[in-house]
Amino acid sequence: MTAPPSWPPSGQDAASRWRTEGAGGGYGFAAYRNLLTAAPMGGSISPSEISLRFQSGPLHVAVEPTSLPLDQFVETVRKRLRRGGFSCGPASQAPVAGFPDGRVQVVTKKKRRGSQAGEPQLQFYALAGPYAVMLTVAQARAGLAQAFGPIQLYPGVPPAITPIVQLPVPDPAAVEERLILGRADVRLTALAAAGQVTGSAEEYAMTSLATMLSHSPTLKVGDRQPDAFLGGWPCLRHTFVHTGASLRDPVRSEFWWAGVAAGRGMQIFALGTKSIIDLEQARQMANLVGIRASG
Repeated sequence: MTAPPSWPPSGQDAASRWRTEGAGGGYGFAAYRNLLTAAPMGGSISPSEISLRFQSGPLHVAVEPTSLPLDQFVETVRKRLRRGGFSCGPASQAPVAGFPDGRVQVVTKKKRRGSQAGEPQLQFYALAGPYAVMLTVAQARAGLAQAFGPIQLYPGVPPAITPIVQLPVPDPAAVEERLILGRADVRLTALAAAGQVTGSAEEYAMTSLATMLSHSPTLKVGDRQPDAFLGGWPCLRHTFVHTGASLRDPVRSEFWWAGVAAGRGMQIFALGTKSIIDLEQARQMANLVGIRASG
């Protein structure tokens, strides 16, 4: 059993709105709790370096640590978005997924040479204890955001330092989940793909690799080795080399693990953000990630 939350969960009124909309729009209500978790090894990672991402259909949810008041956090995100080529409308007060005191703004990818402007997105923000919750949906589907909730956060069960995030979704098996560990020299992304997988770890890994190569034909793929990840599940490991678009770009290495765990397709990417990293550095990061015990 999970201990009672030490941070106030969001209100319950939004749950009824989600169920009401579901009756007419084809959505249901089921609780999804994150599969991926992280635990420190010798103080090698802290909660401030971890974030979680979820996608359920057109809805995107992000959870990341913050010590800032809500308005300051929103302003920090706005600056980050502008650097990334987005325009941001004014932020205003709005309830968010059961949190009554949230903020919302319209975010749009700016038009650039060779590309069209992006579709306007609504981005909602709220605070839950030491975490910020961000909900993003296309502005044209604002009704989904208004009906979605409540999102609830619970402290992780030690030694895990990731929170337990509970989302109301139509189909838990259709949720894509990412856990991101960020450091100055290494960025790790663990992915739990949407959908159940019945094939072998090797079949899933080879299919996933073929998909990646179809989108990145210049990716240099190194050796393939059998390995284990996420606490002992069998997988395949590959080495990638990123050479960059020009000779001035740094050469970076990436290690990739892929397999099947708990009936889901799982992948871990450990990327040297500035230069080459070795397998030992990548494995130390990968070993921080596991699958959360149910309950």
